[in-house]
Amino acid sequence: MMTTYYHPPSHLRVALINPVLRFMVLRFGLGSSGEQDVMRILRVKGRTSGREYDVPVRVAVWEGQRYVLSMLGEAQWVRNLRAAAEAQIVVGKKVENIRTQEILGEEKIAFLTWYCQHPDYAMRARFALGADTQRLTPEEVARLAGLFPVFRFDKPER
Repeated sequence: MMTTYYHPPSHLRVALINPVLRFMVLRFGLGSSGEQDVMRILRVKGRTSGREYDVPVRVAVWEGQRYVLSMLGEAQWVRNLRAAAEAQIVVGKKVENIRTQEILGEEKIAFLTWYCQHPDYAMRARFALGADTQRLTPEEVARLAGLFPVFRFDKPER
């Protein structure tokens, strides 16, 4: 039986950091420039409440597709996103509807390998994910794949 990994965010993160980041992204477009590691607000509906939740996330672009990695593991927004399979990406006043798909298997392994080796993400992978980015082995990537969900963003079907 596989247990899920979830590292609850600290009270400081929930009460101060996330609201400040949310305000800065929505009001001033913080982290909205560049191609990699852009900050966005992921707006997803709660799976039971139907309420919309805003979560600051960093978006990675790999092979022309946008991805988001949950560094906390099985967080509530991950469960909500799995249930809804759609969300909104918000920066400033721009709102984009997206469809999402959790990636698994070889695609997830390839993405995590790229993520851990990319200069923009290697430090985060080392400290937030606990990855040994200097000596990245297939076993290490498989361990990460079992702990951290990854979603691909697609344009909604019309």
